[in-house]
Amino acid sequence: MSIKINVLVDDRINIEEHGLSILIEFNAKKIIFDTGQSSQYLSELELLGINEADVDAVVVSHGHYDHANGLKYLECSLPIYIHKDALLPKYKRLNDNYKFNGMDLDAIEKNNENFIFAKDGFEIFPNVSIVGDINNDKHNPKFLLDREVLSIDDFHDEIGLVIEEKDGLSVFLGCSHFGVENALKKIKEIYPNKIIKNLVGGMHLIEKDSMEVIRLAKMLKQIGIKRIYPLHCTGEEAIKVFKDIYQSDCEIIKSSETVIL
Repeated sequence: MSIKINVLVDDRINIEEHGLSILIEFNAKKIIFDTGQSSQYLSELELLGINEADVDAVVVSHGHYDHANGLKYLECSLPIYIHKDALLPKYKRLNDNYKFNGMDLDAIEKNNENFIFAKDGFEIFPNVSIVGDINNDKHNPKFLLDREVLSIDDFHDEIGLVIEEKDGLSVFLGCSHFGVENALKKIKEIYPNKIIKNLVGGMHLIEKDSMEVIRLAKMLKQIGIKRIYPLHCTGEEAIKVFKDIYQSDCEIIKSSETVIL
């Protein structure tokens, strides 16, 4: 068995679309991890010669528009794994204003019968599991929930995906609002005897200073993360740091390019 991935949507690749979507192929299953905010990911699938009907599952990491609104464009009835609270209204503070940052209502209503509410430890397919309930000490006051009053979003709805192989784990993260370190700590607790050979996805380091990113990159190297595929909200400066520390083991994936993990 091997894991094949294609980036369908990413800020660095699809400049016209801010968001994330990854096609993961493993053990004869096709999984779309996040859907971006438009139909772009489906267009990229077509370029790969894949129909959406060929997809076995969709996983939505959290309820922000740039990860979930692509659901509006699905025409097939596919199982969609998502945390139930990802459907809550979400906002982002921009100075003194509030911008709606969550899933559009039509994305929810169109797929309401296809949602499978997943939580930590939920196995989608053999050796493919959800990781969630991740401790979050990285609360960002910019991100808010609308529950009668605006309150800081702790992102307890954000989930990741772990694929387990004999030689280690491949971890997929959407935005890592809970902090990359917290996610990896949780995964190490669940799989104490497994190395993490691949870390793929967004790490929300775009606003972090260089010293904090250097510390994180060195820590990831120290705990044995073998290869890194930084995407989306990781940020250009952070990617440069990862490339400096990981060198050829930090890989930038191009659109429609097949990568074997």
